[in-house]
Formats: sequence, structure tokens, C-alpha cells
Amino acid sequence: CFSEASRNIDLSYDNATTGRLQAVLTRGFKCLHFSGHGHPYSLTFEDGSGGIHWFSVEQLKALISGGMDNGEAPFEFVFVSACHSALAGHTFVDCGVRHVVCCQQESQLMDRAALSFTRAFYLALAVGRTLKDSFEIGKHAVLSSATLLNPEEEMSKFMLLPENGNHDVPIFKADEVSEWPLNSMNSSKGDINDSLPTPPQGFFGREADLYHVLNLVLNRRLVNIVGQTGMGRSSLAAALCHYIDERKSTLLFDSIYFVRPMMKRQVAGKSSPI
Repeated sequence: CFSEASRNIDLSYDNATTGRLQAVLTRGFKCLHFSGHGHPYSLTFEDGSGGIHWFSVEQLKALISGGMDNGEAPFEFVFVSACHSALAGHTFVDCGVRHVVCCQQESQLMDRAALSFTRAFYLALAVGRTLKDSFEIGKHAVLSSATLLNPEEEMSKFMLLPENGNHDVPIFKADEVSEWPLNSMNSSKGDINDSLPTPPQGFFGREADLYHVLNLVLNRRLVNIVGQTGMGRSSLAAALCHYIDERKSTLLFDSIYFVRPMMKRQVAGKSSPI
């Protein structure tokens, strides 16, 4: 949506850890978008080693309050894209954020509904529409979605807080650019590691293996993945490389390389790596 809008807007991506949230609060940004799983009384962050960090709304409020500069609100706008996120949304409002989009406290939000809303919402917001108009545009995108069984129900789950606030204001007043993103943009997604293989396709049900090997890598100098040919050792290694590469700001690896083995000359119809 930002690429389609082609506006001079800086966008930065990062992994959802409490440490990175604190860094965002310290550096100062106009807007914050959180995308993850929600619980009625907490948000799920990463713990830095492949696991979940259940971060309560009380802890969230304490972190935000501690990072406020002279009592000023840390953000102008926050989008909490998670199930059961109304309480978290109200927490941001209590800390002075003037505009917050979230999900009803008792509701689970379907991924397809969140994606439809987010794309239409941010496109409208980026081209200069008011937050109120953008919110309605996002809701109507959900209502007109062809992939949702109950679009009316999903549309009603989105909330704009505070409910009595003045949201008839634009968030972005950015000039058009010929191409987006700009080369100077500070985005962790822009640094592509060409040495890594293509992410394995159909890599499902192996989260436990990935978590186990990741923690071995974090705590040992050498980890060897062994097993029978065809069981997916290379896929597991490739998936781990991408997982680490996408979290360089939190896992603190200077560099990561994927070295492909060379094959010996075939003997009796078989070949083996060297």
C-alpha cells in the first residue's frame, strides 16, 4: 500500500521484542504498528530465543510511561493489530496517544480480515485522507472482501479509540515521490542477504525443531544437524538462517552465510557431498 501511494514516508521494520519497543520509544516515531497475537490481558512479544514473551498491559503501560519525554505522548497514532487488543489500545490512549486502532476485547480477528483492512487503511492514510475516513475505508474493504465468510461480523471488530475523539485529521501530509521506498530509507527489510537460499516451501510442523536448533546455535560454538538423506536437514538449516537473518537487531549476529556443499563425481550411480 505504501508503494502504491508513492509518498515520501519513512518506514522502519523491526522484530516485536520489548527491547526493540523501548528503542522505538527512545528514538521517537510518529506512528507505531504492532502485528502479532493478542490475549485479553497481554500482547505476545518474542523473547529473543524463539519463544513467546507474554507482556501484560500493566507492563506495557509501565514501559510506555517510562519512555515518555517530558510527559508527552510517545506516538500520534498506534495500530494494535491483534486479537483481544481493546485493553492494550486503551492503555495507549491512557498514555496520551490521540488515535488508536485495535480489535474488540472479546473478539478474535481473522488474518484475512486484518490484511484487507490494513492494506486499504494505510493506502488511504498515506495519500493524505483523514484517519476517520481511512478507518471507514478499511472497514468497507473488509465488508467487500471475497475471502471472508462473515464480512459484516469481521468488519465490526475494528475499533477507533478514543471513541469520542476527533479523528477527522490526516496523519501523513507527504509529497509524492517517483518511486517508493526511497534509497535512503532506514528499513531492516531492505537489506537482502543474497548468500542465503530461497526459503523452503511447505515448511510446516517443524517449529519445535527450529526452536531447538536455534537455542543450540545461541549457546554453542558448533551445531551439527545429522540424519538420513531426504529428511529435511538442509531445509531446517535454510529456515534457521532466514529466521536469524530477519532478527539481526535482536539476536545480534554480525553476519550469516549459507555454504552449499559440492558433489563428488558419481560412483556406481551415487554421489555424495564434500
